[in-house]
Amino acid sequence: QGYSIRVGNEVKTFLPFVLRYKRFTETAFGGYVELNRFKDKEFKEKIHALLNKTQYEGLFSVEFLEGENGKLYFTEINFRHDGYSYFTTTGGANLPANWVESKLRNEIIEGELKDHIIGMNELTDYAQFVKTGKISFFRWLRDCFKADSHLLYNRKDNKPFKHFIKNWFKRRK
Repeated sequence: QGYSIRVGNEVKTFLPFVLRYKRFTETAFGGYVELNRFKDKEFKEKIHALLNKTQYEGLFSVEFLEGENGKLYFTEINFRHDGYSYFTTTGGANLPANWVESKLRNEIIEGELKDHIIGMNELTDYAQFVKTGKISFFRWLRDCFKADSHLLYNRKDNKPFKHFIKNWFKRRK
């Protein structure tokens, strides 16, 4: 996930992290992910060349599947904001805010980035792995506590989480 801006005739890109799914099913990606600083300059240049060719400006995500041999196979590029980019905020890259600031300054704004983040989409991961018996509730809970970032729970703003839990229990009655 990243963003691009146009500076003169050139498009400049910012790709802070590589996101890897830690769990997935036979048919879907899971909700437990690992983000590491994107350090492969040659690979970044290839993505940059693609965005420069299209002259795209904005938020995006580029997706690849990794083969058993470690080779990456391009699947798609999404010219839009990706929900999992929320995790990049925990790592120091608030992509929507950085993109706006970069547009205003006419230069890429990187900020202070962490090297490693674990993110969890609690509901997706719970539904795909605990409810189906692929992992135990205790394993899921341990992983949830280990995660640096969550899509629903935020201790600084826990009202959405409390609201969800309250309504979830109401629907179960």
